Amino acid sequence: MNQKRTRFEMIISRIKNNPVLALLIVAGTIVISLSTFTDATKNLLGLIPKSEILTINSRWVTDELTNPFNKKDKFKLHFDIERKGEALLGTIRMASTKDWYNITSGILGGTIKGNIISFYTMEQSTLGKETIRYKNIYHGSVLKDEIKFVLQSDRPWGYPSQKFIAKPE
Repeated sequence: MNQKRTRFEMIISRIKNNPVLALLIVAGTIVISLSTFTDATKNLLGLIPKSEILTINSRWVTDELTNPFNKKDKFKLHFDIERKGEALLGTIRMASTKDWYNITSGILGGTIKGNIISFYTMEQSTLGKETIRYKNIYHGSVLKDEIKFVLQSDRPWGYPSQKFIAKPE
């Protein structure tokens, strides 16, 4: 008894009897599998928050800010930041927009954990003959292309906290 073979069975038979065609099909299957795997890997890496892989080593600048004690005094803050593991190094330059002053301070006690950064600078002011030293304390969160900062100070005469954003310079 000779059964009639279907078209599908004839195609499979030809593939099995042609080693070159069989090799091409196996190779194609491997390429498609690897492609799917690498796309899946990229998608998984996309789940990691960008702030975790963001490099902060750069120069950052704020928009024009106003001195809370003198509304006529406008300035910009320029941050030159370098990350070393969880340590944050660099300088801050406060530049008057009216060329009244240009002050550079070193970043001290700088840390970065996840997307949260914090550091302080040591400053001084003269009150009569007395020199007062105080800290300007910066806290911030690093986002895609900006750092949202809060500036606080331990000045003995008080200082209202300021919020501002720094962007790449």
